[in-house]
Amino acid sequence: MKIIHIIILFLLSNYDTVFMLKSITVSKDNTFVLNSDKKRVFPNKTYKIIFKCVGMRGDPYSSYFSIFTLDSEGNEIKRFVKWINDFSENQKDYVLIFKTPDLTENIIIGYRINTETPVRSNVEINYEGFDSIRFEEVDETTENYDDIAKYDVPEFPLLNSKEENRIEEKIVWIFASPRSGTTWLGNRLLLHPENYIWFEPYIGFHLGLVEAYKGINDVNPKIDRIYDKQSITGHYFFSPHHKKNWIPSLRKLILNRSFSQSQSFKKNIIIKEPVGSNGADILCQTLPKSKMIFLLRDGRDVLDSRIDMHTKGSWANLKLLDTPELRKNHIKYYSVLWNLTIKVINNAYQNHDPNHRLLVKYEKLKNDTVNELQKIYDFIGIKISDTELERIIERYDFKNIPKSQKGIGKFNRSAKIGGWKNNFNEEEKSIMNELMSENLKNMGYEI
Repeated sequence: MKIIHIIILFLLSNYDTVFMLKSITVSKDNTFVLNSDKKRVFPNKTYKIIFKCVGMRGDPYSSYFSIFTLDSEGNEIKRFVKWINDFSENQKDYVLIFKTPDLTENIIIGYRINTETPVRSNVEINYEGFDSIRFEEVDETTENYDDIAKYDVPEFPLLNSKEENRIEEKIVWIFASPRSGTTWLGNRLLLHPENYIWFEPYIGFHLGLVEAYKGINDVNPKIDRIYDKQSITGHYFFSPHHKKNWIPSLRKLILNRSFSQSQSFKKNIIIKEPVGSNGADILCQTLPKSKMIFLLRDGRDVLDSRIDMHTKGSWANLKLLDTPELRKNHIKYYSVLWNLTIKVINNAYQNHDPNHRLLVKYEKLKNDTVNELQKIYDFIGIKISDTELERIIERYDFKNIPKSQKGIGKFNRSAKIGGWKNNFNEEEKSIMNELMSENLKNMGYEI
């Protein structure tokens, strides 16, 4: 249980005033989030904030103080952090100097413990409340904040056999072709206190690496996995001929790395792995007790979204398809790539324990979200009330995404089913239907 004690410490600050510190104790299996009200600031201005903290116990990189800069719609632009890594039980004044980015209108001040942090630990700190923190605009040009991407996770003991089994049973893979709705499902609808969301570790990408012998600009593209091409020899490192000798070690690697990421035996580890789905069969062979969700979407809608990534100014910043020939070549390439990905995932699905697999169609999830999401929560072993389920669904409904974050060229492009019918000409539709017809029919889609 998270225990919060409020204590008053009468201490003299550097400003010769009396201030209060609040004390909080958080176990490693719990989290602490505290945000201030919005504070009006101006873009391209430099601000200085000084806050006091006494670290009583904890591990580095499990706690931080942050400034969240927000635009006019309340969207986070950038956060500036100071790690609370001093646990010497001595009072420390932390200084954070930052310049507000363009479009900044407000900031929020916040504390984070064991959430949005790379390390989880038992933490006890005495921290300064928002009302007494010193904050001012300054003329200084040198900024002073920590790089949130620079940290070191401590070395954990290797998992024993019992612990390995516990972690394996907590892993839930979400396999799908990219642009199939994995962010909506994995990062949003399954955002729950009993889940740890792991955003694309790419392990499947490395194991199922594809090689385009005839690439995007070829009339008839051909794509194979290196794993399949090299399977006829015994020299490839991950040769199927030698799998009895590398799968046990690969299993240990994945499980220990998974624990390092979640640092919990209690939470489900939801692994969103669309880019790594070409290695789904290898991963499922390696971790047969893990669960897998096959998120399937009409390949033509997938291609519609992938082609949009080549729009001028797109979030993906890909090459523009500014000629009909270039556009057709990409449609062919992405069609062949979708075929390969679906073939691999379906193979993994058919060979996985029926009790540990679930096929979810994007279209059904979109049209009947409550019932379909309830099935998914039941599958991963979470009891959730109808009220909580509906609250999650409403919060992440496409209509509630700010207009500035969705539409053509945006990551959140469209949740529409069958949008491909209006965005491709007849020749392009014919190309897709011809190349993907077998898989589309097998998966229940009309041609």
